Amino acid sequence: MDKSSLESSIRDESRLAIQAIKDKEASEVMRLDDLYADEIEAYRTKTSAETDARIEQELSKITNRSMLERKKRNLKLIEDFISRSVEEAVKGLRDDPRYRLFIVETLAKAAEQVHGRAEVHLKEQDRALGEEIMEKFTSSAGKHKLVIHEDNTIKWGGCTIKDEQGGRIFNATIERICFRNYQIIRRELMKIMREKGLID
Repeated sequence: MDKSSLESSIRDESRLAIQAIKDKEASEVMRLDDLYADEIEAYRTKTSAETDARIEQELSKITNRSMLERKKRNLKLIEDFISRSVEEAVKGLRDDPRYRLFIVETLAKAAEQVHGRAEVHLKEQDRALGEEIMEKFTSSAGKHKLVIHEDNTIKWGGCTIKDEQGGRIFNATIERICFRNYQIIRRELMKIMREKGLID
């Protein structure tokens, strides 16, 4: 066999072998590209779904928080309105003739349970009731001693009676009465506000 034809044959075989390797490599690269493309697409779909779910969750939290804040703000407005309404209502209470009777009758009831010295605390403006209180207390409690004090902590009116011997305090301040009946007052005011269409 001719040397040049052997070299040519070897070159052709080598070229074919190299081409076969390149073709195989290109095919493998394409296969891997497709495989990775599928994996990348699956990963992208998964992360996109997770991100969407996280965004949806955060939006839901924000919406819930916003609704809760709105409810809290509305409740605060309602509570402020109720407080102002009660305060306005009790402002004129002391000018009502029944107020004097309320103080005197409250003290008469307390006097029946007091067996010694008693202290009565009144708002400064109610000090004028002192004589009438003394008369009523003395007739109800007999010879028990009564001391009347002005009390700046009483904001709206009413009185407190301290039974020194029994160690009891009878709290008949308007503030305390309103506090004890707050739920009833609140319920009635809410009913009125609903009837007027001010709240849902």
